[in-house]
Amino acid sequence: MDDFALFLTLGLEKRCSGIVHLYYGEEYTYADAASKIQQYLPSLKISYLENSLPRPRLQSRDTKAGVNWIPRHRWISELDEIFTRTSLKKEDRNFFKWIRGNIRRIFGKAIPWIEMILFAAITEGLLRMTDNDAMFRFVDYWLFYVILMGTLHGAPFGTMAGMIACIGYAASWRESGRDLYLLLYNMDNWLPLLMYLLSGGLFGFLHDRTAETMTAIQIEKEQRVEETEFIETMLKRVDADRNSLQEQVVRYRDSYGRIYAITQELDTLQPEQVFLSTLGILEDVMQNKSVALYSCSSSSSFARMVVHSRELINLPKSIDMDKMPQMRESINRGEMFANKQLIPGYPTFCTPIMQNDHPIAVITLWEVPFEQQTLYHQNLLNVVSGLVQSAMIRALYYFGTNPEIYINDTHIMTAKAFRSTISVYSKMRRQRASSYLLLSINNTTDNYSIRELDQRIGRAIRSTDIAGQLENGSIYVMLPQATLDNFPQIEKRFLSAGLTCSVTSMEFTNV
Repeated sequence: MDDFALFLTLGLEKRCSGIVHLYYGEEYTYADAASKIQQYLPSLKISYLENSLPRPRLQSRDTKAGVNWIPRHRWISELDEIFTRTSLKKEDRNFFKWIRGNIRRIFGKAIPWIEMILFAAITEGLLRMTDNDAMFRFVDYWLFYVILMGTLHGAPFGTMAGMIACIGYAASWRESGRDLYLLLYNMDNWLPLLMYLLSGGLFGFLHDRTAETMTAIQIEKEQRVEETEFIETMLKRVDADRNSLQEQVVRYRDSYGRIYAITQELDTLQPEQVFLSTLGILEDVMQNKSVALYSCSSSSSFARMVVHSRELINLPKSIDMDKMPQMRESINRGEMFANKQLIPGYPTFCTPIMQNDHPIAVITLWEVPFEQQTLYHQNLLNVVSGLVQSAMIRALYYFGTNPEIYINDTHIMTAKAFRSTISVYSKMRRQRASSYLLLSINNTTDNYSIRELDQRIGRAIRSTDIAGQLENGSIYVMLPQATLDNFPQIEKRFLSAGLTCSVTSMEFTNV
């Protein structure tokens, strides 16, 4: 119920509407639940309707993402605790215990009065028994009686006992043959009476003060015990929540099955596809929509953007690493950079992809919520980046050693490899994760050799740009993250290299 109450609270804050289906995250059938309950209730019988139809599976992934609701409890696994904590058997009523409890409740308030009468009778009996004994004649039993009642039951009963002692003293005075007026009019005879009353009030006051002190101490003790129990309960609940959430995270995010799925997604020999797959993996695993991947070169201080989350529409197309010295130092050492100092213009997390102790790519998370800026998420990013690094190095090694990728030791791709690369970038563009500009080189009929074209194109393009030759001999250049607004500057670079170019189809379907 607390999970449901938490969702209601978050839903009201987010002003959600419509029909929502909540579930823990794992699929359980009625048969699974019934077999689990039957372990505790062997006599339980389960029956199903003959005309029962299959129901569609209900999902709540969008709900969790919309209100950040994460269930803490897993009903099927908490049955042990539920059955242990809650007894299903009715308690047997003990008639004798019920009688004893009622007697104690009814006659509990009458016990002091019974003791007062009983001890008064005992005191009177002692006086009569020791009346003729010279040794006990001077012992005042009534004073002991008053002190006893005041000490046991407080000032009211002590004062009442003092009055009873005065009556008993007066009765003894009258039985001795003396007149009562002598007791009343002779002030010297008042001393025993005053002693009874004062003793009852004094010892009753001491009892009441001690009782109040003990009550105050008991109340303070109970408060401390309640505070301690509350803190222990909160700590246990926090620990249980942590274990539950960690179990869910391990099960759904970074479990061995999830790592295997990541490895399968990265199982490609196309570097651009590795970038695109990495983007989806990071957005899913890190639950973040501000991911950007850059390619690096040892000959340039700029990191060129390859792919990014579709929400990062205003992000610069390149990063000047010289303007970010703290991040550059961490990347050159092959370490992850965490913007703990909240430096403006820096991403929250940044981790490099290394090859031969040099960064070849950079993974950045620009905006990370405060609750995700933890060591756990940093370690998770390191694990994913390690898998990406292995896939990237394997793809680059394949591209560098496969003779079917480039033409005659040049940097110009073959038709098959170039079409495959354009296909990946077209997929990026459709997902709004990247953009590119496709140019056609118009100097292929100027009797330039393929090596000379490669040299001239190399002087006009960046390290991230890609050139390729199709089956008809036409040369094309793809410029990632470039737009038509950049074409005038690009055309100047090609003209300075002795080449002319023109923009061709963005989809490459007509080429």
